Amino acid sequence: MSHKVPRRRRRTKRKSLKIRTIKAALGEFLEAGASGDYGTNENVILSVMGAKGIHARDCATFDAVRDKYEVPKSCSFEEAFYACWDKYRDWSRFDFETLKDCHAEFRNFELPDRVLEAFMDEEIAEHYDFAMGEE
Repeated sequence: MSHKVPRRRRRTKRKSLKIRTIKAALGEFLEAGASGDYGTNENVILSVMGAKGIHARDCATFDAVRDKYEVPKSCSFEEAFYACWDKYRDWSRFDFETLKDCHAEFRNFELPDRVLEAFMDEEIAEHYDFAMGEE
């Protein structure tokens, strides 16, 4: 009697970059650590926008997002953040660079740790697949 040996799965389950809602992603983003002396991304926004934070309106600050996505109403951080997502709602498709281009201090933004770890897992898995001859 012959026994089949189950194939081992080479790939481990990858962390998801999908988001439930953009509002949840915004909350996760605001709590994420930031570079420099800011502590969190929310503190970067407060430094630039003042006490109203993500709701403060200053259209000129968000010209990069407004011009790229042709969203004339993106005059607050929250509106600009929402505009940088596409219909797939996946962190890998979030336009982080355009958002950071809106203000010099926004260069201190960092993605949430969970997202950075998922990106690293993807890079490692892609490298492993390439090394094993899969493309």
